[in-house]
Formats: sequence, structure tokens, C-alpha cells
Amino acid sequence: MNTFQSPASQTKLRCNVDASRRGLRLDQFLAAAVPEQHGHPLSRRAVRRALQAGAVYVNGKRVRVASRAVDPKDRVEIVLQVDETGSARVANARPAPALQADQILFEDADLLIIDKSSGLPSQATQSDSLGNALEQARAYLQKRRPRKPPYLALPHRLDRGTSGALILIKARRANAGMAEAFRHGRVEKTYRLLVAVEDPRALEEDFTIELGLDVQGRKVQVSSLGVEAVTDVRRLAQARTEDGLFALLEARPRTGRKHQIRAHLAAFGLPILGDRLYSPPEVAALAPRPMLHAFALSFEHPVHHEIVRAVCPIPQDFAQIVDRVGVSPEEHEASDPG
Repeated sequence: MNTFQSPASQTKLRCNVDASRRGLRLDQFLAAAVPEQHGHPLSRRAVRRALQAGAVYVNGKRVRVASRAVDPKDRVEIVLQVDETGSARVANARPAPALQADQILFEDADLLIIDKSSGLPSQATQSDSLGNALEQARAYLQKRRPRKPPYLALPHRLDRGTSGALILIKARRANAGMAEAFRHGRVEKTYRLLVAVEDPRALEEDFTIELGLDVQGRKVQVSSLGVEAVTDVRRLAQARTEDGLFALLEARPRTGRKHQIRAHLAAFGLPILGDRLYSPPEVAALAPRPMLHAFALSFEHPVHHEIVRAVCPIPQDFAQIVDRVGVSPEEHEASDPG
């Protein structure tokens, strides 16, 4: 099951450092500041658990060192779970599962391409205390060479709920080349997605969606004044059930905008199953997460310039929903990712 679930009810509390607490240990400061500033009792032992879980941030960066001295210029935040009564506690953290060998899609001295699980952020977020794909990959590399901290950088991201192929950079010499490849659209990305079909005529042939996108908080809106966004779409299979018409699609975004595929398909009358941000409630309720999977990547290697291709198999949770709406898994697995 290529899925990682994180707790739903978390609150990020910011604690201000006044001049009288300059130089205080981070664990001592939080044990005093959280009750004083937010009214939630919190012991130093609980603070240390939060530090170990990666639930404490200083100036936007995750910190796990209890003895770190605080300064009035610091922005100190801690992620806690607050129940219905208002009582706060350290999140019952389950770290992201260790990266397995079968999740490595490609690796050489410069690059690492992994199968990112759905539910796992690509990188650290200030509202998540349970790890991310970047840390997961770093731990995987560190285990092989424990005496040398590995270098890792992330040239692109997948949404938390999206599964599939994610590129990480292992060597600084590859940074510029990968950044240029993404900037100029030279990384070919192929996605698999499962949608509800509002108008069957939309799938009579392959099509291209060219709709500008404008970021509005957590969401993006289709707008003629937004930045250019282009997505090529083709139908792989479709099936009709008592709940309606569903289709398995392939999407190839030519641009790399935030939530591009999700917003484009929703605007085109093809909302993605399980997408609670862009799909109608009845469509969102049909799956536990957005049925969107980064199936394949193809690009020129930034150092030795050979073509790199990586294919990421459809995960179990995606295949189960595909099967439930009557599209045979064999049909989409046989498709050529290009």
C-alpha cells in the first residue's frame, strides 16, 4: 500500500521570545511560553518529544536540538494536537516509513528518483511534524554512508496527496541543469488520473487545455489574467456504473504550475476522484485522496546528457479505486509512458 496517512487535527502555535528569555534553551523556553502565551500546559518532557518528532520550527526550519539557545529575533513555532476540550498535546507522531529498495526508480551519482507515497509531503512543511519525502530519501542515503551527511535538493514537488515519481538531486553539479530543464519545460511528465465525466463529448478525442491559472490562497483559479498553463490529455479507458461515467486519463503538463492538472481538469468538467479542493463533494467522496499519480518522467541528464526515463507503477490504493469503477488495471498498465 503506497500510502502514508498523517493526523488530521494539528495546530501550529507561535511563541514570541522576549528579551528576558534571550539565551534560554529551546526546550525550557517552550515549556514556559506555551502555557503563558496559549494557555496549554506543556512539560519539558513533552517538548522534547515534540522536538524528536520534528514538530518544532525556528525561523521556518525544523529544529530537533533541545539545547539550542533562543533569541528575540527568532520565530519559534510548535505543532500540537488540540482536542475538542481545548487541551493540547504533542502529536502522536508516526514517522514516515523507511524508503524501500523497490521505491528507487533511478539512481546514479547525481540523481535519485523515488516513488513518493501519497499522504507524504515532498518537503518539510510548517504544519506537518511527521517527515517528508526529502527527509525519507536523506535517511536512506545516510544509512549507506553514515559518516558523510548526504547532499539532497528538490528541483520540483508533488502535492501531498499525489503519488509517484519524484526527482531529487544528489550532487550540486546537477542543480543548474535540472533547474533549467524544469524552467524550459524539458522534463516530460506523464500522470495517470481517474475522473468523473460530466459530459461524455469531452472525451471523444485527445485534447489540450490552455487556461491561465491564478493562485488564490490554497487554491488556484482559472483566469484569463493568470499565468499560462497548458495540459495535454488523452483517454485511456472509461466505464459507466450506477454512480455515473468514469474515465482513466493520461495528462502531460507542458507547464509546471501549482495544482495545474487538478484545476484544469475540474474546469473542463472532469473532476478528479478524491480531490476535496477542486471536485464536487460527491466526486471527492469517491476516494480517500486525489486519484492522481505521477506515472513517468523523461529528461536529458543534466551532467552526462543521456536520456533518463523512469516509470512508477500504479499504487495499490489507486488500482483499487480504478477496479471499483470498472476500468481494468491491465488496460492502463499496458500504456506506453512515452
